[in-house]
Amino acid sequence: MKKSGILIGAMGWLLWWPAVAQDTLTIREGAEITHQAELVVYELEDLLNVITNTDIGSKMTQDLIRNSYSSSKNQIFYDEKVIIESDDDPDATLKNFKDAEVPKYLNTLDLYYEKSSEPSVSLTSVKTSPVKKSDYYYVRTYFERNFENKHKQKNKGYATVPRVADVRVDNVDGKWQARIIGISFFGPEEDLNTPENNVELIAGDDDVLGKSVASLERNRSVDADMIKQEIANLFAEEMRKLKEVGSAEETEKKNEYEEAIKMGDQAYAEKRYQAAKDAYEAAIVIYPYKYHPKVRLNEIARLTERSNQYEDFVRKAKHARSIRKYEDAITFYQKALELQPDQRKLNDEIMAISSTIREVSLPKNEMMAGDYDAAMKSCNKLIRTHSDHPERFPELFLMRGICYAKEDKTKQALKDFTDAISYDPQYLDAYRERGQLYAKSGELAQAVADYDVIVSFLPDDPRYLSERANLKRRMGSVDGAIDDYQKVIALAPSSQVYYEKAMLHYQQEAYRKALASLENAIHLDAHDGKMYFQRGLTQVRLQNYNEAQQDFTLALEKGLGTEEQKAIRQESEQLYREGLAALDQKAYDTALEILRNAAVLDPTNVTVWFKLGEVYELQRRYEDAIGAYTQIIEQEETNWMAWYKRGVSQLKLRSYDRAVNDLLRVRQLQVHYFPALVGLGDVYAAQRDFGKAIDEYEKAIATIRDRQKKDKIDDYQSRLADIYVRIGDAKIELADYKEAMEKFEEATKLDKKAGAPLFYRGKVYYITGDYDKALKDLSEAITLKYDNPEVRFVRALTYQANNDYPNAIKDLGVVMESSDTAEYPEAFMYRAMVYRRKTNNLQDALHDLETFQHRVVTPGPLFHTTLGLVQLDLNNPENAKSQFARARAAADNYGPAWLGEACLVAREAKTDEALALCEKAFNAGQVTVPMIDEAESTYLADLKKSKKYRKLRRAYEAKLKK
Repeated sequence: MKKSGILIGAMGWLLWWPAVAQDTLTIREGAEITHQAELVVYELEDLLNVITNTDIGSKMTQDLIRNSYSSSKNQIFYDEKVIIESDDDPDATLKNFKDAEVPKYLNTLDLYYEKSSEPSVSLTSVKTSPVKKSDYYYVRTYFERNFENKHKQKNKGYATVPRVADVRVDNVDGKWQARIIGISFFGPEEDLNTPENNVELIAGDDDVLGKSVASLERNRSVDADMIKQEIANLFAEEMRKLKEVGSAEETEKKNEYEEAIKMGDQAYAEKRYQAAKDAYEAAIVIYPYKYHPKVRLNEIARLTERSNQYEDFVRKAKHARSIRKYEDAITFYQKALELQPDQRKLNDEIMAISSTIREVSLPKNEMMAGDYDAAMKSCNKLIRTHSDHPERFPELFLMRGICYAKEDKTKQALKDFTDAISYDPQYLDAYRERGQLYAKSGELAQAVADYDVIVSFLPDDPRYLSERANLKRRMGSVDGAIDDYQKVIALAPSSQVYYEKAMLHYQQEAYRKALASLENAIHLDAHDGKMYFQRGLTQVRLQNYNEAQQDFTLALEKGLGTEEQKAIRQESEQLYREGLAALDQKAYDTALEILRNAAVLDPTNVTVWFKLGEVYELQRRYEDAIGAYTQIIEQEETNWMAWYKRGVSQLKLRSYDRAVNDLLRVRQLQVHYFPALVGLGDVYAAQRDFGKAIDEYEKAIATIRDRQKKDKIDDYQSRLADIYVRIGDAKIELADYKEAMEKFEEATKLDKKAGAPLFYRGKVYYITGDYDKALKDLSEAITLKYDNPEVRFVRALTYQANNDYPNAIKDLGVVMESSDTAEYPEAFMYRAMVYRRKTNNLQDALHDLETFQHRVVTPGPLFHTTLGLVQLDLNNPENAKSQFARARAAADNYGPAWLGEACLVAREAKTDEALALCEKAFNAGQVTVPMIDEAESTYLADLKKSKKYRKLRRAYEAKLKK
């Protein structure tokens, strides 16, 4: 211990008197705190010398570093977060340094400081500040740091640097405990003796001269300087006593330490390493950071390891000799001699083994060369030569047995293997050869029995455990095989062993266990396609189809055989068949789920995507249907049926431009496929380009007629009838009712059982005001099974126009209850019309119109006209006028909108203006007789008395009939 430093620190207090007293301690307590603050700096010095010693191993160094800030007897830092202004760089200065936490600081020093076998670090000129207090007591301890060696990386020496350690001191179980809470550079302008946070020292009852100080404090006339001097004298006396006591205690500790070192050194010299180790460890308990005992402990560890290595090599050599691994035995003996050259007896063992090698080398070499007859002859000769002691050469029987086995002489081979075992019951190679021959002969139980013996001798050899596992698997002992593979994994985990174990779990249908093993296998070898393939199959069994698809994709990327690729398709096709079965049961949701999984497993299976698209269409999930058909197109760009089906789905979604593109592509790929022409016509009709629609329909008819001539068959009648109906419907939209009726008549001739022509003909009768004929055709269409919401709506409107409101409401009810309502959003608009005309239930009418508006992208002119009339009924003329204007904007010169405006001005008694608007309505067309009748029954009641109006109506009705 460096007593001079402690004395200097004590003398620093002789001139101190607290300017601001923030707390009080007795003089003895202050001296004890100061003393501990000094001691912890010297412990730091010892620690730095141990870390920078060449003879201290890396593990011990790391333990010392960790212990320096952890809860242990060796702790000197408060915790690992303590910040040190790092001085391990020779260029670090007061103005140029980096902060580091304790572990980083000490590890950097360990890494970059040039180490030596002698101490190279000294902390000198130790001085302390007065005891201070914030949330705890602390002392600032000054020292000068000296690094004698260089920085390894910079090859540069260190200057002496003034430093200061902030030392926190706590009372723990009645003893003062010092811990460093920070180390920093100490600047020339800094002063240890500043008064801030200083603690006032007072005399305690048991202090030296305590009564004198007490009397001085009671006598107010005594000069303060005398009290100050008395306190300083008392503090100096306490420090002296601590040093004397500390010196005595230190002398006792030093004697104990030196005695322990002496005992350790003596035992070390006598190679009594355990006794030496015990003595040095006792010394470390006394002085944790002294480097000599640590160096010796490191050396003892190395020597002990060397001795253990020697014993291990000798043991391995004996074992190798016992199992006839002669070359290995010699190698191990030679390694043992390298460690302890004085063990000459090992040379005798090597010579004896060499002699045996020479004896058996001839038949062994002949056998290795494949000359089994020659090898057997040599074995026979040697066996006769050593017939008096065959147990000395069991390998001759083993080699002869191997040769017999190579020549398929199983009986003789088994006998020789058994003889070899009888001469050496621990001859594991003989057990292995016999076990393999038993396995080849199908005697798996006997094979496993031989491997049981091998494993009993070598329980930690994964090779034999793995071979036994394979035998158990072959004989059907799956659980036993799994147990063996698990033991192999514990000893030497490999991708292949995990894979084999997984296959057994898969065989047992323990799919989650199989999955766990496969994941381990892939973790060890991420490049084997079969691993991913098998994991994919396992995911299929667990119904994790997305994960299975990902694994199959990876398997294909990494390389997969034809059979495995077929297996993936088979899994997909099996799910496809299950999906079809679910469809037969009309379990559409189940079918969809199964088919989706089939597509996930094999995204190249076009058949699955087609069926998925069709099911999506059945459920009116057209976006999903488009996705399915797109999958096909991306794989087979010329698959015209996929283009066609996608185009039809685009039409259903009112994506008209996309529908046209898809259907035009069909025409390029399959020019005679008339459904594509019909589809194009439907798209143009939906876009209200009825001229183009009719052109496509007529092209479709021409295509069918041409095919009829070529095929000479008459199976297209119903298709033709359907197209004529479409043309007729387009003619209705063009207000060409005469042409429309002709097309419906043609359709009826082609297919007398078709209800569609009757429906559309009835619709024309409704539009032209011939309600009785309309009802007859519409009802007959329903009888012929042509029954849908539109038919019911038109008949409902016809009933309403014919003043048969009960039947009208009944048909509307059928429509509104239909599952197809979503396909016919116009239903809400029609019901709103009935609400308005029959029941005057304007709020319900308004609600239905709002519902219709939310369900369509573009409501259309009829909607705006109807909403305008409802607003007019609600006495909102401005809103009504706005809606009529929007109707005319949606369809240029839209007749019903003009008629609505006529109602609006007629309501205001503007007869001439109303008459002019009616004329515009009749000229524009698209106004039905029921519309006119309804208007005349309300807002045009006075106008219909006008001769000019009646003339206009008669002319318009005549035009409709034409």
